[in-house]
Amino acid sequence: SGFTDEVWATLPAQVHLARRLGLTHVELRRVGLSGVLRFSDSRLARVERLLAAQQLGISSIATPIGKSDVDAPATSDADDLRRAAVLAHRFGTPFVRVFSWFTPTPDADAPAVLDKMAALADVADAVRALGATGALERLQGELIVAFVPSEPGASGTAFE
Repeated sequence: SGFTDEVWATLPAQVHLARRLGLTHVELRRVGLSGVLRFSDSRLARVERLLAAQQLGISSIATPIGKSDVDAPATSDADDLRRAAVLAHRFGTPFVRVFSWFTPTPDADAPAVLDKMAALADVADAVRALGATGALERLQGELIVAFVPSEPGASGTAFE
């Protein structure tokens, strides 16, 4: 599995590259400048048809959730997480990729990150009902906070 949207903007080119590299799955994040969370139903249907024709699966739904400064105002992270879980279910993948929030001072910013995670934990039941699990991508300088709703009423957190 891999992601191809950083190499090619169009989905046919992304799919061609994936097949040429021998991938059986790709991460679905964006096509051109459009993120998958904003795709219309008709666009999603076109994506499904192209992937099926090339026998290519989706390894995860990639989101921009958490890819912001920890002190940035919360926007629609909970709604985006719900939408990502619906798409994960639709494309037959259990994984939704999220980020930990950017922070230069992880220890001092831990309470703010936990507040943002608590807002996401509020939708854990809806995410779990669709069979989705949060997968964390950590970039250098980020506080590690993983959202993994594996049991009713639980979300995993870990710090480095």
